[in-house]
Amino acid sequence: MFTYRDKPGRTDFRTGRFAKSNVLGLCDVWSQMLIEFFGHDGGQYDFDRFLNFAKDTPRLTRARLHGIDCARLKMSIPNGEHELHFVIWHDVARNYLVRKIETTFSQSSDQLEAENVEFDEPSPGIFIPVRCVRKATTNGRTSESVTTLSDVKVNEPIAPSVFQLPAISSGTMLDDHVSGTIYPVDGQWRKIGPEKPLVTVKLALPTDEEPTYYSPSSREPRSPWWWVILASLALLAVGGVLWYRRHRRHAGEVDDE
Repeated sequence: MFTYRDKPGRTDFRTGRFAKSNVLGLCDVWSQMLIEFFGHDGGQYDFDRFLNFAKDTPRLTRARLHGIDCARLKMSIPNGEHELHFVIWHDVARNYLVRKIETTFSQSSDQLEAENVEFDEPSPGIFIPVRCVRKATTNGRTSESVTTLSDVKVNEPIAPSVFQLPAISSGTMLDDHVSGTIYPVDGQWRKIGPEKPLVTVKLALPTDEEPTYYSPSSREPRSPWWWVILASLALLAVGGVLWYRRHRRHAGEVDDE
């Protein structure tokens, strides 16, 4: 939900409903700590559903990472005419949580890497990654980012108010991306009116054709009236030249007399 003000003192709301696999932001703990994964379609999936994208049966072997006993899984996911290749290490001693994941691409030398370097055990036998280091190598340059968690609590009671949606104005339109419809809701988010198809904007995929231009144009497109004005100026200039020559000739004749 977001709010906006188009008139002083008036607040309007716009609401939306999305599937769980939709990525709503970059602060999601599950994806940041390698508990859920981004699919090639941009959605967010748990590990079981992520495996369903594999081109062939994933290959699993036992291996050690930094001296840590791990189960190493290799798999590839089709991405159009190309493929994404994954190597995933699962920490055996920490309930097989993902320790590290590497991503490479069949069409480029770019690489992505994410590794959980610290874990917390808030209660016996319950492990949570609390520090993940990400590295991305693109065109030979490497960037790094770190995500950390603090004050981790697991399986503790949560107040019902945490899950209570904020009150909104009755009649607010809700974009339901699950059902593909749009409809009005009341202050408690209950549908109160008829549905309409939800129209979404789809961006065209880039083509493999080379662009004709590689930089922005320095001029704005010209109106058809530009050529009318240009022709008028040309006629005016020709007329001026003819008048000047006639005037010079007439002045010469007067001097001869």
